[in-house]
Amino acid sequence: MVRRDEERAPRVAPRWTRVALAVVFGLLLAADVWEAIGNLLGVTGTAAALGTSMSAVGWAVLVFAIVLPVAAFLGVLWFGRRAGLVSLVIAYATATVVVAALSLDLLAIYGIGTLLA
Repeated sequence: MVRRDEERAPRVAPRWTRVALAVVFGLLLAADVWEAIGNLLGVTGTAAALGTSMSAVGWAVLVFAIVLPVAAFLGVLWFGRRAGLVSLVIAYATATVVVAALSLDLLAIYGIGTLLA
């Protein structure tokens, strides 16, 4: 006979599925980090070629674009450690979509002219 506590216990996703999801979505978010690093290097190269420097806003935006995917991934890892499989997939997908949307918004709002001093 099953006790009532066991009936209501939340179902946690098995370890291998959590690891597989972390690898897949980690690679997707790592691509965003790679892109952000490329943007940082490209803008600093453009600034050097134009004989100017990057503004404080430019540095903040480009560093934020690097930190955001890492923070989103670590947040899902931390808060999703006891989540079920469906909840974990939704959390990773949401983090990936939010990072992509914010990255596009940052680049659209702060064009190259705003990032340079």
